[in-house]
Amino acid sequence: MGKILFGEVFECRHFPETVRDLNTVLGENYFTMFDNVDQYVKPEMLNALCITSTGGTIEKRKLHADRITVKIRPHIFTG
Repeated sequence: MGKILFGEVFECRHFPETVRDLNTVLGENYFTMFDNVDQYVKPEMLNALCITSTGGTIEKRKLHADRITVKIRPHIFTG
């Protein structure tokens, strides 16, 4: 699907190991596709995936800032 939409430059990603890495991947890509998600997925990862797949936003505190938040919301999500 990604290659149809974006051409040969698109690549499926490995599923991240931490929620922080997952948030980074989701936040910096308009379209995210994970390949071979057959490993054990931690409950906090499932929560982030559910929020994202239903159009929700993941909000986190910006690093080295007390009162600044960053909102993570991809436009298209598939797995």
